[in-house]
Amino acid sequence: MMNSRYDEYISFLTKYRDELSAYLENEREKRLALLNKNLGRLEEMLKVQQAETMKLRGLEAKRIKLQSDLGLPDVRAKELLASIENIEARRSIEALFADLTDIAEQIREQNKQSLELAESNIKILDLIRRGGETEKESKCYGPESGQRKVYSTGNAFEETI
Repeated sequence: MMNSRYDEYISFLTKYRDELSAYLENEREKRLALLNKNLGRLEEMLKVQQAETMKLRGLEAKRIKLQSDLGLPDVRAKELLASIENIEARRSIEALFADLTDIAEQIREQNKQSLELAESNIKILDLIRRGGETEKESKCYGPESGQRKVYSTGNAFEETI
């Protein structure tokens, strides 16, 4: 590409895309940790993700500043691209915007799946806890009751013999 006033911005967007790709990989790792019920790895990935989120906030602030320095409005991508007079730069930026949008959508989908998985795991744990409480209340055989449930035709032991 020729030297243009957009070179720094294009270089920055490339770095931003790469950071977002790393965030996507971390999101995938988090989901795998949830699937494998690896709480240690999950905790580690949440810490990494927290640091990445802070880094992305900084990158977003820098993107806004670079755009402002170039006299590019902070508007939707389509409008921004229309204001770039250099065709080669516009094409490069358009391709990077497409990559950024695609990666962001993948992150959103991975995060949605992770949240659904975590909620499902919580529901299962909740059912297990409530199941234990229900068993105590129903006076079924258990360590607290010391008895078996009596059925209408006799007790469970006699029915199986």
